[in-house]
Amino acid sequence: MVLVFIGLTVGYTCSIFMIYYFLYEINYDHYHQNKDRIYRVISEHEEYEVSVPLTSIKLGPALQNDLPEIDDFVRIYTINNTWIKHKEDYIPEEFFVCADPTISNIFTIDILEGNKQNLITPGSVIISERMKNKYFPLEDPVGKYIEVKTRYRTFALAITGVFKDLPPNSTFKANFITHFHHAREHLRVGFEKNGYPAPESWVDAYYQIYIIKKEHQYTTSVR
Repeated sequence: MVLVFIGLTVGYTCSIFMIYYFLYEINYDHYHQNKDRIYRVISEHEEYEVSVPLTSIKLGPALQNDLPEIDDFVRIYTINNTWIKHKEDYIPEEFFVCADPTISNIFTIDILEGNKQNLITPGSVIISERMKNKYFPLEDPVGKYIEVKTRYRTFALAITGVFKDLPPNSTFKANFITHFHHAREHLRVGFEKNGYPAPESWVDAYYQIYIIKKEHQYTTSVR
């Protein structure tokens, strides 16, 4: 009897887990209001038979200029090895995202605090609700500054907003979102320290690009 009960319990638990996993997967990225119009650009390297979601900084503007069905685009770069100053210490953080201001035209980012206009500028940053609770648990962070340290630079940014935490089943992940300017500066300084020019040619693939097509546009494969 005990073995039967244990077997039923294990079976029931596995069924619940499988249902949860199924719902988690089929709802991936479904929180975006325009989910059916969003596409991520993939680079295919036929010589090495690999595909990667990284492209040139020049590709986004070129796609929008040459393909009339594209409504808008956003270039994204996530700076790894980022630290946020808290009191006298630097705290390591993940998902420090640099993006074009058009990011709000592509993804659904719910702003909980701050003015929804002109949130992302070269001197500003918006932070997730989780980061707000971590660094400013008892105060309004809007208007305050954070000091950001990367491998190559240290700079201050004014907090202009707080956004709702993104769901875990999301391709796009962010705890901080700042202007794309900081991606270019990060790579420029890093490359120049090693004696190379900034990676901004057509062959330099360091950026993710997402596009949103115009409504009621039929989309075919673009190569």
